[in-house]
Amino acid sequence: MYKAGDKIIYASVGVATVERIETEGGRMMLTITPDGGGYTIKVPAESDKVYMRPVMTREEAEALIDSLPEVEPRDLADGTANRLAEQYEALLKSHDRRDLVELTKIAYRKKLQKESQHRKLGAVDARFMKRGEDLLFGELAAALGIEREEVLPYITARLGNRE
Repeated sequence: MYKAGDKIIYASVGVATVERIETEGGRMMLTITPDGGGYTIKVPAESDKVYMRPVMTREEAEALIDSLPEVEPRDLADGTANRLAEQYEALLKSHDRRDLVELTKIAYRKKLQKESQHRKLGAVDARFMKRGEDLLFGELAAALGIEREEVLPYITARLGNRE
């Protein structure tokens, strides 16, 4: 069970802080504030309809960072923008951290490829790369106790120190 002050992952919102826990109509309700959101959400403490879990621990965050070089992004099927968006959305909805890593790596690889051709990244790829990075880096920042902007330099330094 959560307690006030806990950091959680809430649905596609990402990191949120549990502000308080109250009983309403016989149900335990959480009032949460998304990080950087400036608003609150009231949700049942136990729900099968909305994904919710504690933020990963520092040890889990460091293990995930250490595993980054091993995550090999798959090739998403070429086709329409809608089909591409569906594939990205499936990675997001799995709520699996490694899928977020893969999503981010897929889009970043495409970005580098487009830049080498002096072209811009497509809107769907750019949108999902941002969403994946926001969710992944937001959770890593919360787990590591650093600011979101410090996550990429942290990852770079940690992986650079492995060599």
